[in-house]
Amino acid sequence: MSLRTLDGRWPLIESPLAWTAIHENYDVRWHDGSSALLERRPTPRRFESRVLSDEERGTGDEIPLPATDGLVFIRCDMRLNLRGRIARIFHQIPPVLLRAAFVDGLVVEGRCLPANLASETLVSFLPLPFRVEQTAEFIAGSGTNRVTRILFGGPGLAYYGKTMRVVLSEKRPAGVAVAGPE
Repeated sequence: MSLRTLDGRWPLIESPLAWTAIHENYDVRWHDGSSALLERRPTPRRFESRVLSDEERGTGDEIPLPATDGLVFIRCDMRLNLRGRIARIFHQIPPVLLRAAFVDGLVVEGRCLPANLASETLVSFLPLPFRVEQTAEFIAGSGTNRVTRILFGGPGLAYYGKTMRVVLSEKRPAGVAVAGPE
C-alpha cells in the first residue's frame, strides 16, 4: 500500500470506501515510511453505527465534530449550482479545499472531491494517512490526534450551491456501549 494521491488530495477522501474496507479487513504487518504491507484479518472488524446529526448547512460554514471515542464519519450532499453545471460541461471545476483543525492545534488543508463525500467518509482522523506510520496507528485504532472541526473552501466552492446536507455518524467496535442522544 502506498499513500500517493493526485493533486494534493486527502487520501481518505480520495477513495473513502476503499479506506473503510482497509480499516475493517486488514492489519499493517510492516512499513518503511513510504509503503506498508497489509495482511488480511482472519475476521473483519465489526462496527456499530449511529447518526449524530443530520442537517442542512451552508457550504462555507464550519462543521464542528463531536468529541466521541468512536470514529466520526461524514456524508455531504454538495450539489453543483448552475455555474458549476455549465463549467463541468466545458472545463474542469477549480479545486475545493477541506481544512481540518485538530485537538493539538494543528490545521491542515487538502483538496477534496465533493462527489466522493456522498459516501460515508471518515473525518475524525483526516491527515493520518499522509504518513505510513500514522496509517498503521489509524488501522489499529490507536490514533489520538482527532479532528475537532472542518471547513470547505477554495475557488471551486463557488461552483456549488449555498447549502448542503451534512450527516455525521459515529462508528464504534461492535459490543462497545454507545450513549444515547443528548
